[in-house]
Amino acid sequence: MSQGDFVKINSTTEVDAKVQHLQKRLRDWDYQSPCCVRLTAYRNPASMDQVALFNMWCREIAQAMKKRTPKADAEAWKLWLKRKFLCTDTYQVGKDTIEKVKCTPKGKAEMCKFMSSVLVFADDKLNVRLGIPKNSEYTHERKKAKQKAEAALDKQGSGKGGSPASKAGENEVSQQQGLF
Repeated sequence: MSQGDFVKINSTTEVDAKVQHLQKRLRDWDYQSPCCVRLTAYRNPASMDQVALFNMWCREIAQAMKKRTPKADAEAWKLWLKRKFLCTDTYQVGKDTIEKVKCTPKGKAEMCKFMSSVLVFADDKLNVRLGIPKNSEYTHERKKAKQKAEAALDKQGSGKGGSPASKAGENEVSQQQGLF
């Protein structure tokens, strides 16, 4: 029995069927450990494809930077990139300060934003071109972000002689288009 699975419900028309499924799951539970049913808003999780691509990028960076940083392997680069773009949490325990690097984002869009930061940094600062498969989840999420940005610009109007907000939006789109 898998622990930690979830049931996504998109509308009230699905409730009856999903409740029957939940009842069956609860009856089939082994109860060697308690079961918890929690209702929360659904968030689209980062895909395994995105995580695998980020890991591949860390290996590519480590290989390309081997001469400059011979002791930094892919795991070291992964930790360093997460620290740089996701920051750290700092805890004070008595007189000690504990610093913990934040985990990679859980949502697809947030993970895409993080990966875009890594991509631009690798190209601009490290002079390392990272491979991006055309049919990857990351590419799909970037296209969705570009379409959202363009739709937001269309909503604001043509932007000719427009407000600072519309000009900021134009800069954002041009930056995103530079990544494609």
